[in-house]
Amino acid sequence: VPDPANEPVSQIPAAPRRESCASTPFARFACSVGTRAPISLAELRPGGVCRSPIVPALVIRRAPRSAPLAPREVKNLADAMLARLGLDAAELSVLLTDDTTIHQLNLEHRQKDRPTDVLAFPLDAALADAPRVLGDVVISIDTALRQARSRRRELFAEVRFLLAHGLLHLIGYDHDTREHKREMDGMARRLVRAAQQHDASRVAASAKPSTARAKAVRPKRRQPRLVAKPSAAPTKKPARKPARR
Repeated sequence: VPDPANEPVSQIPAAPRRESCASTPFARFACSVGTRAPISLAELRPGGVCRSPIVPALVIRRAPRSAPLAPREVKNLADAMLARLGLDAAELSVLLTDDTTIHQLNLEHRQKDRPTDVLAFPLDAALADAPRVLGDVVISIDTALRQARSRRRELFAEVRFLLAHGLLHLIGYDHDTREHKREMDGMARRLVRAAQQHDASRVAASAKPSTARAKAVRPKRRQPRLVAKPSAAPTKKPARKPARR
C-alpha cells in the first residue's frame, strides 16, 4: 500500500470543498481560536478562513461531566499527526464533547439517531495568503470511554486512534470497501505511531533539565562523626585483709 505521507501535499486526496467555514456544524468552535465567545460571520474572510494567526491544531473541550481529558494533550497528538502527513501549516479544529452533542450532530448530518465515537466535517478551504483549513473532528469522550473499557485500554489511547481516524477522513480516506478500509487502517496505525514517538520524545526532553539540575547540586559535606573512646575497664582493688589483734 503506498504511503500518502511521503507524497507531496498537493497529491494527497482532498475532501469536497465547502463554501464557507460557517457551513460546518460548529464553526464558532473551529474559528474562535480558543475564545469562549462565538465568532461572527463578519470576522471571516471570503472563503471562510478565519482572521487569525496560523493555529495548526485547535482543540476545544465542551464536556463538563465527561471523563477527564486535557485538550493540550490531544493538541500534541494532532500536531504530531499533521507533521506526519506533511500538513504542518494546515489548520485543524477538534471538539471534545459528550454523547448528547454528538448524538444531535449525528442525527442532523447523517440521519442516525444515536451517539457515535467520532465525526469528521471536511472543509478544505485555502486562500493564497492563508493556510489550508482541513475541517473539524468531533470526538465523544463518553463513547470513547466505553470503547476503551471494552478494549481494555486507556481513554487516551482510544481518543488517539479516533483522532487519527477522523483526520484521515478529512483528507479523503474512507472505508467503504475492504481495500479502502485496509489502506485507511494502515495509515491510522502510522499516525498513531507518529503520535506515540512524538509524545515519548517530548517527555524525554522535559526530563533532561531536571536531571542536569540534579547533577549540578553539590553534595553536602559529611560532618566527621565523633566516636567516643572506650573507657578503660575499672581495676578491681584487692580486698583488704582484716588486721590481726
